[in-house]
Amino acid sequence: MPRFSPPATALRWVASNLMVESLGWFGVPRLLMRYETLVSRPQAALAAIASFIGQPLGPQAMAFVQGADAWLGSHHTVAGNPMRMAAGHISIGLDEAWRTSMPSVQKAQVTALTWPLLRHYAQGADGPLAGAENIPAALDPAGGR
Repeated sequence: MPRFSPPATALRWVASNLMVESLGWFGVPRLLMRYETLVSRPQAALAAIASFIGQPLGPQAMAFVQGADAWLGSHHTVAGNPMRMAAGHISIGLDEAWRTSMPSVQKAQVTALTWPLLRHYAQGADGPLAGAENIPAALDPAGGR
């Protein structure tokens, strides 16, 4: 399985996100879901996504997620992180290892390559929602973003 350098991964992230953002030009509805929200409240986040696409899920459909744990079958693979091949019990949690293990030069490269979209998604250090959970309206009892 090929592994990409952090700068190459950053460019792929930018390209993928720009493609999704461009759908908005054609009126295609999109839902912004931050990674931090997904891992902090996986069941609620998945239910919000299903509801957004018009396919609300009942409790039975969400039974594979219990708290911060999920039980995956071998049919969940698509593309992405090598751990996508994992089946069985997995823990859902924030992966912060890059903060300590990625060399400073690579962090600077990734930030430089992704900065415009980081600002757009308000995830940058100076963004108005920096540190906020940015919960989609379907997850936020107050209805805000």
